[in-house]
Amino acid sequence: MKKFKYTPKSILVATSMIALMSSSFSAFAQDGIIWSQTQNFDNLGIYRNNDKVFSSNEEIQQLINNFSINNITKAVPASKSKELQNLVEITCNCDETDLLIAVSKLTTIFIQPEIGPHYETLFTPDDFSLAFANDYALNLINATQAWDVTHGNSSIIIAISDQNFQPYHEELTGKVHHYDTTNTQSNVHGTAVAVTAAGNTDNTIGKSAIGYNSGLALYQMNYNDIVAASNEGYRVINTSWTSGCFQSSYVQQIVDEVYANGSIIVAAAGNGATCSGPSNLVYPAACDHVISVTGIGETDNHERIPGDSLSTFQHNATVDISAPGILVPVTIGNGSYIVANGTSFAAPLVSGTIALMLSVDSCLTFEDIETILYSTAVDIDALNPSYAGKLGHGRLDAGAAVTMASTYMSCTNGNSDPTPEPEPTTNADGNLNEITIPTQSTAGIEEDLAIDGDYKLFPNPVSSGGTVKISSENAIEKCEILGLNGEVIQVVLPTANEININELSQGSYFVKVSFENETIKVKRLIVF
Repeated sequence: MKKFKYTPKSILVATSMIALMSSSFSAFAQDGIIWSQTQNFDNLGIYRNNDKVFSSNEEIQQLINNFSINNITKAVPASKSKELQNLVEITCNCDETDLLIAVSKLTTIFIQPEIGPHYETLFTPDDFSLAFANDYALNLINATQAWDVTHGNSSIIIAISDQNFQPYHEELTGKVHHYDTTNTQSNVHGTAVAVTAAGNTDNTIGKSAIGYNSGLALYQMNYNDIVAASNEGYRVINTSWTSGCFQSSYVQQIVDEVYANGSIIVAAAGNGATCSGPSNLVYPAACDHVISVTGIGETDNHERIPGDSLSTFQHNATVDISAPGILVPVTIGNGSYIVANGTSFAAPLVSGTIALMLSVDSCLTFEDIETILYSTAVDIDALNPSYAGKLGHGRLDAGAAVTMASTYMSCTNGNSDPTPEPEPTTNADGNLNEITIPTQSTAGIEEDLAIDGDYKLFPNPVSSGGTVKISSENAIEKCEILGLNGEVIQVVLPTANEININELSQGSYFVKVSFENETIKVKRLIVF
């Protein structure tokens, strides 16, 4: 679904929303936060001494003194974008509106300052219950039908960006591929979201999860960690939180970078009272290149209390799809299984479904995922006439989506020939054997060739003109780009384990990597 794009008017929107932001987030914001572009972060002269921040620049030091500024740092250090590398985050024990005005006056240093992100989880703790009889959410989205197609693949990993987690929870043991031990926030919300997406399933304990065998990577709740997760090659990133109520060109740049990497962001749309009203936009859900998920109940009802328009979740033009968010069975600790309300729990149902889709067709792009999810969604407008056209394309049908994904056959040359391509092999001398492409085949799409224990290509699929990172524990000697018939198209000496594919048009290729330990690996690369 088309999202609202950033325009210069966003600056006016941001200014007019400052009061709203201050009140909306006062419950969880400890510091004032400003984001601003600068020509070169290193020229700001920032340093720390005795845990205090200082600057060799007199104007910045005066700013630090006047507003009790406690940190000036890069906002998104994980970004590969030069512009985002020079995006500054300024935090203070002060009124951020006053700080924004002061920063705006330093026009020779700071460019386009705005209120920075204030992160808030999207669940309603007062609506917790003590027990639940059954998991209606999985039944409603036809999870068992999806599992008839696939139980997922542990190599398809869902990155969960959230407050914190219990990595040794009974439903997460053996699932976690990444966890940040420096994360000190509350671990209740993140645990519930992660288990909903892909907790242990068919293990005689607790509850099932839509993602079944999919893996999990657990990250902190901020934009830098989203970029870091994307840089690690994780295709699905779940964000069950909001960072603000207004458009930000900086946030959209971050999202665009993650999208260009080949990662898919799924975000909670908001809980109705979020941003002071259910029709208001919530970010990052309202960004372009984000799948925004609102909530419904057991009968596809958008209102938690029938007839009460104040008991809904967010509904607006940027919502893409609906999923269960009312009285959803979750777990918040070992042996503690309850129900909760919130789009926080609708989003991971979609994320887990996407992981299953990728397990049957690893070449699906963001647009492919959107097309399949939206075309298979169940139309619920007639059941919610007051919100028709504002609940996205309908309610998630995981069974239908995974079934369609299994027959989508996107892993083909230019998407023009549905015949599966064979994996190339090497002979005893390490040379590529001749590849014969069959003209007829009934074989299914092969497993994801881009993921391997000691060799990974990322992003894959990759957009034409981009770069591909080779991740391996072994040192790389050389790399060759091969056509489908085994012909050498390009010989590459990777720089920092990255290869440039500017000369490749859309289609399928093979990347043959020779390692210094004399082993050779061949993986397929999809360029779109």
